[in-house]
Amino acid sequence: MTATEIQELRQEAFDARKRAEALLVAAGKSPLSEEQDKEVDDLIERAEALDKNRKRAESLLAIEKADAERAAKERDKAAAESEAKGEDTPAPSAAPAGRQLSAETLERRAFAHWIKTGSRSYTHGDQTYSMRDATASIDTEGGYLAAPMTILSEVLKEVDDMVYMRQIGRRLPSVPPNSSLGVPFSNNSTLQAQWSAELTSADPSAVEFQGREFRPAYLTYRIFISRSLIAAANVVNIEQYVRSEMAIRVAEVMEQAYLLGTGVRQPLGLFVDSNDGIPAGNNDADRNQQTAVANKVGYDDIINVFFKLKGQYMRNATWFLSRTFLREVAKIKDSDGRPIWRTGLAPADPQMLLNRPIVMSEFAPAYKAGEYGAVVGDFSKYWIADSTLMDVIRQTEKWAERNQIAIVGRQQSDGAPALSEAFARLKVKS
Repeated sequence: MTATEIQELRQEAFDARKRAEALLVAAGKSPLSEEQDKEVDDLIERAEALDKNRKRAESLLAIEKADAERAAKERDKAAAESEAKGEDTPAPSAAPAGRQLSAETLERRAFAHWIKTGSRSYTHGDQTYSMRDATASIDTEGGYLAAPMTILSEVLKEVDDMVYMRQIGRRLPSVPPNSSLGVPFSNNSTLQAQWSAELTSADPSAVEFQGREFRPAYLTYRIFISRSLIAAANVVNIEQYVRSEMAIRVAEVMEQAYLLGTGVRQPLGLFVDSNDGIPAGNNDADRNQQTAVANKVGYDDIINVFFKLKGQYMRNATWFLSRTFLREVAKIKDSDGRPIWRTGLAPADPQMLLNRPIVMSEFAPAYKAGEYGAVVGDFSKYWIADSTLMDVIRQTEKWAERNQIAIVGRQQSDGAPALSEAFARLKVKS
């Protein structure tokens, strides 16, 4: 998909939301008719479907652009070296065998060579990269290997582009494989101090810090590749294809875990009750607000949950909710008959709720009685820790009848809310 087509998808989604907003504004204080209500729902659904397609296309286009820029730099470097030596400019294909490759390029070619042939060693002139030296798990020809760091870093970069939580959350330093990172934090950020005389010591209130151990857990995925695609590897960038598919699978699993994970051998989700994250409870001291009316969300409910946040968190707050919850919230109006949900002023602008941006996820709980419907807060207080390891294994015989091979990947990641008071959640009353 081209950049122009992506922009057309963005514009179509924007137009659909503007139409829905116009219907709500035109109705004023009057309730929507049954036909208008359905039209608003359909417009919001259509906008979200268009956005989903656009985001995936943007990710793939970004990958292609980065690969093209990298190839262009390699060609320019080779041309400059040849010119300096008085040689003819090399062809834009692979560099001559005698030319030295950068460490990054050597790693990429070795990874692609392994995908195509299963061989762990790749030689270019007098340069050799051996994936055997990077064996991470079972030290046999069929065991897991540690993928080159170049591949891991780019998979994670693509995951970052797809998972909004990884963009607005705080990324902790990466940890070595199968290790942990102890991080102290407090559920109350109020650090009290006292004024005192020059020679008098103050007696500030004690602040107790707790600690949560971040221990990145394995997530595993499998990618199938047809042998025909491997045979066409001179036409298709097989390394880019595998890397992109890895990122897509990892992104979906991580996004779900950051919202709904149990914290047991996986991240702890924002919508999950836990004393290690956001605890259960429904009073002013807790982080949860329940709707006043059963199976219905109203204007006061949105106001009440937002004002559970302190001012410093309101300034950086973002709403995280599902499509079905947004459909209900979009129809809520203030006392003057104005919708509290707003589209952006331009297609690239975010949707807003109480003047704070909205992020939607297919993994956020659907609008349902007894379930949390939305979380609002400062997402820099959600911390994420990744491991420096990505294991890969190539399976051949098992899928031979399907004329395919499989690449099985394993990565490690963890995440959790580090400061509960930075978040507030709204639950739909049963």
